Amino acid sequence: ANLLFALQRLDQLGASQSLPSRYYYLGPMFRRENPQRGRLRQFHQFGVELLHSRDRLSEDLEIFRLASALISKGPESLFFAGPVKMRVNSLGDSSNRQRFASAVLDFFSSRPGLTSSLSAEGRAKLKHNPLRLFDTKNPDDRRLLADAPRLRDFLSAKSRSRFEKLLEAFAFEGLPFVEDPLLVRGLDYYNDFCFEASLESADSGQSTLLAGGRFDGLASLLGPKKSSGVGFAFGLDRYLELGLSVRGWLVPPSHYITFLIEARDDESSAKRLSFAHKVMDRIGVSPSFVEILVIPPREFPAKKKEFAIKSSLHLVISDREMETEVVELVSAVEGRKKIDLKQNKEIKDHPAAIKENVD
Repeated sequence: ANLLFALQRLDQLGASQSLPSRYYYLGPMFRRENPQRGRLRQFHQFGVELLHSRDRLSEDLEIFRLASALISKGPESLFFAGPVKMRVNSLGDSSNRQRFASAVLDFFSSRPGLTSSLSAEGRAKLKHNPLRLFDTKNPDDRRLLADAPRLRDFLSAKSRSRFEKLLEAFAFEGLPFVEDPLLVRGLDYYNDFCFEASLESADSGQSTLLAGGRFDGLASLLGPKKSSGVGFAFGLDRYLELGLSVRGWLVPPSHYITFLIEARDDESSAKRLSFAHKVMDRIGVSPSFVEILVIPPREFPAKKKEFAIKSSLHLVISDREMETEVVELVSAVEGRKKIDLKQNKEIKDHPAAIKENVD
Protein backbone atom coordinates (compact mmCIF):
# COMPACT_ATOMS: atom_id res chain seq x y z
CA ALA A 1 0.00 0.00 0.00
CA ASN A 2 3.04 2.30 0.16
CA LEU A 3 6.56 2.56 -1.27
CA LEU A 4 8.35 0.81 1.58
CA PHE A 5 8.52 -2.46 -0.36
CA ALA A 6 9.85 -0.67 -3.45
CA LEU A 7 12.59 0.97 -1.38
CA GLN A 8 13.53 -2.37 0.11
CA ARG A 9 13.76 -3.95 -3.35
CA LEU A 10 16.07 -1.15 -4.48
CA ASP A 11 18.10 -1.77 -1.37
CA GLN A 12 18.44 -5.44 -2.29
CA LEU A 13 20.05 -4.25 -5.55
CA GLY A 14 22.63 -2.25 -3.62
CA ALA A 15 21.15 1.23 -4.07
CA SER A 16 22.05 2.37 -0.56
CA GLN A 17 25.41 0.52 -0.27
CA SER A 18 24.52 -0.61 3.27
CA LEU A 19 24.93 2.92 4.65
CA PRO A 20 22.21 4.53 6.78
CA SER A 21 19.88 5.99 4.15
CA ARG A 22 16.94 8.35 4.54
CA TYR A 23 14.12 8.50 2.01
CA TYR A 24 10.80 10.23 1.62
CA TYR A 25 8.00 9.67 -0.90
CA LEU A 26 4.81 11.45 -1.83
CA GLY A 27 2.10 10.46 -4.27
CA PRO A 28 -0.84 8.25 -5.13
CA MET A 29 -0.96 4.72 -3.70
CA PHE A 30 -3.37 1.83 -4.20
CA ARG A 31 -4.85 -0.80 -1.90
CA ARG A 32 -6.82 -3.93 -2.72
CA GLU A 33 -9.84 -3.92 -0.46
CA ASN A 34 -13.45 -2.87 -0.45
CA PRO A 35 -13.71 0.94 -0.52
CA GLN A 36 -15.26 2.63 2.49
CA ARG A 37 -15.36 6.07 4.03
CA GLY A 38 -11.80 7.16 4.67
CA ARG A 39 -10.30 4.11 2.92
CA LEU A 40 -10.44 4.39 -0.86
CA ARG A 41 -8.60 2.08 -3.24
CA GLN A 42 -6.58 5.02 -4.52
CA PHE A 43 -5.23 7.30 -1.84
CA HIS A 44 -2.39 9.77 -1.37
CA GLN A 45 0.41 9.27 1.09
CA PHE A 46 3.55 10.92 2.37
CA GLY A 47 6.15 8.65 3.93
CA VAL A 48 9.60 8.73 5.52
CA GLU A 49 11.83 5.66 5.80
CA LEU A 50 15.28 5.20 7.34
CA LEU A 51 17.06 2.05 6.10
CA HIS A 52 20.20 0.36 7.45
CA SER A 53 19.62 1.55 10.95
CA ARG A 54 22.75 1.36 13.13
CA ASP A 55 21.80 3.13 16.34
CA ARG A 56 18.28 2.00 17.14
CA LEU A 57 17.66 4.44 19.98
CA SER A 58 18.77 7.58 18.19
CA GLU A 59 17.07 6.62 14.91
CA ASP A 60 13.76 5.62 16.51
CA LEU A 61 13.91 8.95 18.33
CA GLU A 62 14.72 10.79 15.09
CA ILE A 63 11.71 9.33 13.26
CA PHE A 64 9.31 9.93 16.15
CA ARG A 65 10.60 13.49 16.56
CA LEU A 66 9.99 14.19 12.89
CA ALA A 67 6.49 12.70 12.98
CA SER A 68 5.66 14.77 16.06
CA ALA A 69 6.97 17.95 14.44
CA LEU A 70 4.76 17.40 11.39
CA ILE A 71 1.43 17.15 13.17
CA SER A 72 1.52 17.48 16.96
CA LYS A 73 3.33 20.76 17.66
CA GLY A 74 0.19 22.88 17.46
CA PRO A 75 -0.73 25.35 14.70
CA GLU A 76 2.90 25.84 13.72
CA SER A 77 3.08 22.20 12.57
CA LEU A 78 3.12 21.67 8.82
CA PHE A 79 0.13 19.32 8.94
CA PHE A 80 -1.71 20.56 12.02
CA ALA A 81 -5.30 19.30 12.05
CA GLY A 82 -6.17 19.77 15.71
CA PRO A 83 -5.04 18.25 19.02
CA VAL A 84 -3.27 14.96 18.36
CA LYS A 85 -2.55 11.96 20.58
CA MET A 86 0.75 10.18 19.87
CA ARG A 87 0.30 6.55 20.95
CA VAL A 88 3.30 4.23 21.30
CA ASN A 89 3.92 0.56 22.09
CA SER A 90 6.49 -2.19 21.71
CA LEU A 91 5.80 -5.26 19.57
CA GLY A 92 8.86 -7.13 20.80
CA ASP A 93 10.40 -9.73 18.51
CA SER A 94 8.76 -12.59 16.61
CA SER A 95 9.09 -15.07 19.48
CA ASN A 96 7.46 -12.58 21.87
CA ARG A 97 4.53 -12.17 19.50
CA GLN A 98 4.14 -15.91 18.95
CA ARG A 99 3.84 -16.51 22.68
CA PHE A 100 1.40 -13.61 22.96
CA ALA A 101 -0.75 -14.92 20.08
CA SER A 102 -0.91 -18.34 21.73
CA ALA A 103 -2.01 -16.75 24.99
CA VAL A 104 -4.74 -14.78 23.20
CA LEU A 105 -6.05 -17.95 21.52
CA ASP A 106 -6.05 -19.77 24.87
CA PHE A 107 -7.88 -16.85 26.47
CA PHE A 108 -10.73 -16.92 23.95
CA SER A 109 -10.90 -20.71 23.59
CA SER A 110 -11.55 -20.94 27.34
CA ARG A 111 -14.36 -18.40 26.98
CA PRO A 112 -16.58 -19.55 24.07
CA GLY A 113 -19.26 -17.05 24.97
CA LEU A 114 -16.78 -14.22 24.64
CA THR A 115 -15.62 -15.50 21.26
CA SER A 116 -19.16 -15.68 19.91
CA SER A 117 -19.74 -12.10 21.06
CA LEU A 118 -16.99 -10.82 18.77
CA SER A 119 -18.00 -9.26 15.47
CA ALA A 120 -17.58 -11.34 12.31
CA GLU A 121 -14.48 -9.31 11.49
CA GLY A 122 -13.15 -9.84 15.01
CA ARG A 123 -13.61 -13.62 14.81
CA ALA A 124 -11.81 -13.67 11.45
CA LYS A 125 -8.88 -11.74 12.93
CA LEU A 126 -8.76 -14.07 15.91
CA LYS A 127 -8.58 -17.07 13.58
CA HIS A 128 -6.02 -15.78 11.09
CA ASN A 129 -3.91 -13.28 13.05
CA PRO A 130 -4.76 -12.74 16.74
CA LEU A 131 -2.58 -9.62 16.92
CA ARG A 132 -4.83 -7.82 14.45
CA LEU A 133 -7.74 -8.25 16.84
CA PHE A 134 -6.14 -5.64 19.10
CA ASP A 135 -6.09 -3.17 16.21
CA THR A 136 -9.87 -3.22 15.88
CA LYS A 137 -11.79 0.05 15.75
CA ASN A 138 -15.04 -1.72 16.70
CA PRO A 139 -15.96 -0.38 20.17
CA ASP A 140 -17.80 -3.58 21.15
CA ASP A 141 -14.80 -5.75 20.27
CA ARG A 142 -12.48 -3.41 22.16
CA ARG A 143 -14.62 -3.80 25.28
CA LEU A 144 -14.34 -7.59 24.99
CA LEU A 145 -10.54 -7.24 25.07
CA ALA A 146 -10.56 -5.56 28.49
CA ASP A 147 -9.33 -8.68 30.32
CA ALA A 148 -7.34 -10.21 27.45
CA PRO A 149 -3.56 -10.72 27.72
CA ARG A 150 -1.34 -7.76 26.94
CA LEU A 151 1.66 -7.93 24.63
CA ARG A 152 3.86 -6.03 27.07
CA ASP A 153 3.64 -8.99 29.47
CA PHE A 154 5.33 -11.20 26.86
CA LEU A 155 8.23 -8.95 25.93
CA SER A 156 11.74 -10.26 26.39
CA ALA A 157 14.04 -8.43 28.78
CA LYS A 158 15.94 -7.05 25.78
CA SER A 159 12.83 -5.66 24.05
CA ARG A 160 11.49 -4.24 27.30
CA SER A 161 14.79 -2.48 28.03
CA ARG A 162 14.90 -0.97 24.53
CA PHE A 163 11.38 0.37 24.86
CA GLU A 164 11.93 1.83 28.33
CA LYS A 165 15.06 3.66 27.17
CA LEU A 166 13.16 5.06 24.20
CA LEU A 167 10.34 6.35 26.41
CA GLU A 168 12.93 7.99 28.65
CA ALA A 169 14.37 9.73 25.59
CA PHE A 170 10.91 10.98 24.56
CA ALA A 171 10.31 12.35 28.05
CA PHE A 172 13.74 13.99 28.14
CA GLU A 173 13.04 15.81 24.85
CA GLY A 174 9.53 16.79 25.94
CA LEU A 175 7.85 14.82 23.15
CA PRO A 176 4.24 14.05 24.10
CA PHE A 177 3.18 10.40 23.97
CA VAL A 178 0.73 7.94 25.49
CA GLU A 179 1.70 4.31 26.00
CA ASP A 180 -1.06 2.16 24.49
CA PRO A 181 -0.84 -1.60 25.17
CA LEU A 182 -3.50 -2.28 22.51
CA LEU A 183 -1.48 -0.69 19.71
CA VAL A 184 -0.20 -3.43 17.37
CA ARG A 185 0.86 -4.12 13.80
CA GLY A 186 -0.54 -7.21 12.13
CA LEU A 187 2.34 -7.74 9.68
CA ASP A 188 5.18 -10.02 10.78
CA TYR A 189 8.02 -7.81 9.58
CA TYR A 190 7.28 -5.12 12.19
CA ASN A 191 9.09 -5.38 15.51
CA ASP A 192 9.72 -3.45 18.71
CA PHE A 193 8.80 0.26 18.48
CA CYS A 194 5.51 1.23 16.82
CA PHE A 195 3.41 4.38 17.03
CA GLU A 196 0.29 6.09 15.71
CA ALA A 197 -0.97 9.66 15.73
CA SER A 198 -4.72 10.14 16.12
CA LEU A 199 -6.85 13.26 16.03
CA GLU A 200 -8.47 13.52 19.45
CA SER A 201 -11.66 15.21 18.25
CA ALA A 202 -12.41 12.71 15.46
CA ASP A 203 -14.41 9.49 15.43
CA SER A 204 -12.16 6.74 16.81
CA GLY A 205 -12.70 4.54 13.75
CA GLN A 206 -11.40 7.18 11.34
CA SER A 207 -9.02 9.24 13.46
CA THR A 208 -5.57 7.90 12.60
CA LEU A 209 -3.48 10.39 10.63
CA LEU A 210 -0.05 8.81 10.78
CA ALA A 211 1.43 5.42 11.69
CA GLY A 212 4.92 4.03 11.82
CA GLY A 213 7.41 1.76 13.48
CA ARG A 214 10.45 -0.47 13.12
CA PHE A 215 10.55 -3.10 10.35
CA ASP A 216 13.77 -5.05 10.82
CA GLY A 217 12.23 -8.23 9.41
CA LEU A 218 11.14 -6.88 6.03
CA ALA A 219 14.38 -7.11 4.05
CA SER A 220 14.76 -10.85 4.68
CA LEU A 221 11.34 -11.43 3.09
CA LEU A 222 12.48 -9.84 -0.18
CA GLY A 223 16.00 -11.13 -0.67
CA PRO A 224 19.24 -12.34 0.89
CA LYS A 225 20.39 -8.93 2.05
CA LYS A 226 19.49 -8.19 5.68
CA SER A 227 18.86 -4.66 6.88
CA SER A 228 16.94 -2.88 9.59
CA GLY A 229 14.82 0.23 9.38
CA VAL A 230 12.21 2.52 10.85
CA GLY A 231 9.74 4.96 9.33
CA PHE A 232 6.19 6.19 9.09
CA ALA A 233 3.46 6.98 6.57
CA PHE A 234 1.03 9.89 6.65
CA GLY A 235 -2.38 9.73 4.96
CA LEU A 236 -3.01 12.99 3.09
CA ASP A 237 -6.63 12.11 2.24
CA ARG A 238 -7.42 11.45 5.89
CA TYR A 239 -5.71 14.70 6.85
CA LEU A 240 -7.81 16.61 4.34
CA GLU A 241 -10.99 14.93 5.50
CA LEU A 242 -10.40 15.53 9.18
CA GLY A 243 -8.39 18.69 9.29
CA LEU A 244 -9.33 21.35 6.80
CA SER A 245 -12.47 22.47 8.62
CA VAL A 246 -10.40 22.74 11.84
CA ARG A 247 -7.96 25.00 10.00
CA GLY A 248 -10.81 27.34 9.09
CA TRP A 249 -11.32 26.34 5.47
CA LEU A 250 -14.91 26.80 4.39
CA VAL A 251 -15.52 23.42 2.77
CA PRO A 252 -15.02 20.11 4.59
CA PRO A 253 -13.20 17.95 2.01
CA SER A 254 -15.09 14.83 3.05
CA HIS A 255 -17.75 16.21 0.65
CA TYR A 256 -17.12 16.38 -3.05
CA ILE A 257 -18.43 19.61 -4.55
CA THR A 258 -20.13 19.76 -7.91
CA PHE A 259 -19.68 22.97 -9.89
CA LEU A 260 -22.67 23.47 -12.19
CA ILE A 261 -21.39 25.77 -14.95
CA GLU A 262 -23.82 27.25 -17.46
CA ALA A 263 -21.98 27.91 -20.73
CA ARG A 264 -23.35 28.60 -24.19
CA ASP A 265 -20.10 28.15 -26.17
CA ASP A 266 -16.40 27.32 -25.84
CA GLU A 267 -15.41 30.92 -25.11
CA SER A 268 -17.81 31.34 -22.21
CA SER A 269 -16.91 27.86 -20.99
CA ALA A 270 -13.20 28.75 -20.81
CA LYS A 271 -13.91 31.98 -18.90
CA ARG A 272 -16.15 30.20 -16.41
CA LEU A 273 -13.71 27.37 -15.87
CA SER A 274 -11.08 29.99 -15.02
CA PHE A 275 -13.57 31.59 -12.62
CA ALA A 276 -14.26 28.15 -11.12
CA HIS A 277 -10.59 27.72 -10.21
CA LYS A 278 -10.65 31.14 -8.58
CA VAL A 279 -13.58 29.92 -6.49
CA MET A 280 -11.67 26.76 -5.53
CA ASP A 281 -8.76 28.84 -4.31
CA ARG A 282 -11.09 31.06 -2.31
CA ILE A 283 -12.96 28.27 -0.52
CA GLY A 284 -9.83 26.18 -0.03
CA VAL A 285 -10.68 23.01 -1.90
CA SER A 286 -8.43 20.97 -4.17
CA PRO A 287 -9.59 20.20 -7.73
CA SER A 288 -9.35 16.54 -6.66
CA PHE A 289 -12.50 17.11 -4.61
CA VAL A 290 -14.43 18.93 -7.35
CA GLU A 291 -16.66 17.61 -10.09
CA ILE A 292 -17.19 20.16 -12.88
CA LEU A 293 -20.25 19.91 -15.14
CA VAL A 294 -20.44 22.32 -18.08
CA ILE A 295 -24.08 22.49 -19.13
CA PRO A 296 -25.81 24.23 -22.08
CA PRO A 297 -28.41 26.88 -21.10
CA ARG A 298 -31.38 24.80 -22.29
CA GLU A 299 -30.43 21.92 -19.94
CA PHE A 300 -29.27 24.04 -17.02
CA PRO A 301 -32.60 24.53 -15.11
CA ALA A 302 -33.30 20.80 -15.07
CA LYS A 303 -29.79 19.94 -13.88
CA LYS A 304 -29.96 22.58 -11.18
CA LYS A 305 -33.26 21.17 -9.96
CA GLU A 306 -31.83 17.65 -10.02
CA PHE A 307 -28.99 18.62 -7.66
CA ALA A 308 -31.41 20.42 -5.37
CA ILE A 309 -33.46 17.25 -5.04
CA LYS A 310 -30.37 15.09 -4.49
CA SER A 311 -29.25 17.45 -1.70
CA SER A 312 -25.68 17.27 -3.02
CA LEU A 313 -23.09 19.87 -2.08
CA HIS A 314 -22.82 22.14 -5.11
CA LEU A 315 -22.56 25.64 -6.42
CA VAL A 316 -23.71 27.37 -9.59
CA ILE A 317 -21.67 29.51 -11.98
CA SER A 318 -23.82 31.39 -14.47
CA ASP A 319 -24.12 34.95 -15.81
CA ARG A 320 -25.14 36.32 -12.42
CA GLU A 321 -22.16 34.81 -10.55
CA MET A 322 -19.74 36.02 -13.19
CA GLU A 323 -21.09 39.57 -12.98
CA THR A 324 -21.35 39.86 -9.19
CA GLU A 325 -18.42 37.59 -8.26
CA VAL A 326 -20.61 36.15 -5.53
CA VAL A 327 -21.11 32.38 -5.37
CA GLU A 328 -23.33 30.33 -3.13
CA LEU A 329 -22.46 26.94 -1.69
CA VAL A 330 -25.58 24.86 -1.19
CA SER A 331 -25.57 22.01 1.36
CA ALA A 332 -28.30 19.89 2.89
CA VAL A 333 -26.52 20.06 6.25
CA GLU A 334 -25.23 23.63 6.40
CA GLY A 335 -27.78 25.38 4.20
CA ARG A 336 -26.46 28.19 1.99
CA LYS A 337 -23.14 29.99 2.28
CA LYS A 338 -22.68 33.09 0.15
CA ILE A 339 -19.09 33.96 -0.60
CA ASP A 340 -18.06 37.29 -2.09
CA LEU A 341 -14.82 36.81 -3.97
CA LYS A 342 -14.21 40.56 -4.13
CA GLN A 343 -14.32 40.94 -0.36
CA ASN A 344 -12.40 37.71 0.25
CA LYS A 345 -14.72 36.72 3.05
CA GLU A 346 -17.94 34.85 3.63
CA ILE A 347 -20.77 37.41 3.81
CA LYS A 348 -23.89 35.41 4.58
CA ASP A 349 -24.93 32.03 5.94
CA HIS A 350 -28.49 30.74 5.70
CA PRO A 351 -29.10 27.58 7.76
CA ALA A 352 -32.27 26.72 5.85
CA ALA A 353 -32.56 23.42 4.01
CA ILE A 354 -31.71 23.12 0.34
CA LYS A 355 -35.17 22.30 -0.99
CA GLU A 356 -36.63 25.40 0.59
CA ASN A 357 -34.01 27.73 -0.84
CA VAL A 358 -33.01 26.54 -4.28
CA ASP A 359 -35.09 27.76 -7.16
